[in-house]
Amino acid sequence: MLIIGPFHQNWFYYNQFIKKFKNYRQNPTANLIDKILDQRASNGTMMSSTEIIRELNQMATEKLAKDNNLIEIDLLK
Repeated sequence: MLIIGPFHQNWFYYNQFIKKFKNYRQNPTANLIDKILDQRASNGTMMSSTEIIRELNQMATEKLAKDNNLIEIDLLK
């Protein structure tokens, strides 16, 4: 059994956070793949799951682009 001290444990969690945060900033809807089914739009046309995810991704990326209060990740150390 490997014993990890509190510093190394926090460093490990910090690195996981950095990895997930950067992945989210690049692709906010990565976790929605295979979870959204094909649906009918409000105007009656069929929308595939890829179209829906693409629209959601575009909206989320625009929202993240407007977020100018983002603190640099390296400053969180």
